[in-house]
Amino acid sequence: MISHLDWRDVTFFVYTLPYADKFFYYLSYKCDLPAKRRLWEKLIELRKSLGEGVWCILGDFNTVGGSDERRGVNEGVSSGQREEIILFNNFVREVELEDLNVLGRRFSWYHPNGRSMSRIDRVLISEEWGILWGESSLWVLPRDVSDHCPLILKEGGWDWGPRPFRFNNFWLENRDQHMRI
Repeated sequence: MISHLDWRDVTFFVYTLPYADKFFYYLSYKCDLPAKRRLWEKLIELRKSLGEGVWCILGDFNTVGGSDERRGVNEGVSSGQREEIILFNNFVREVELEDLNVLGRRFSWYHPNGRSMSRIDRVLISEEWGILWGESSLWVLPRDVSDHCPLILKEGGWDWGPRPFRFNNFWLENRDQHMRI
């Protein structure tokens, strides 16, 4: 089931999985700090009202979790940006979700000129998510059309790449095998 919610400046989709209390949330919202604070407060309120369960919140959070998640123009952290970083990290702690580390690329957003980049797209998961799905990994892929990179959330942790091709010579000795090839 998909529910669509609109709070003043937030678009919010809730995907309820067929088994009880499993939710995916995708969000997008305005970039100003008051709008972000309203969203974070709503999500904390929603998490507290629905209680424990399997949670995965993903989307463009339009904020970084630290100065190391931004490179390029305006690398220095202003007092307003410092406040936003502190508020965001407090939100993640209060909502009791884990911000998955990224694999592949370090940044998820690139300015079209290539000079600025940030990690603003995130996946936050609950402890129960980890229990249900096991270790998850978040991969940032190369961008193509958008200024955002696609994210892939994978079950099972590390991706060791494609499986190698295997061939056993004894297959050639089986006359029926040739028919199948």
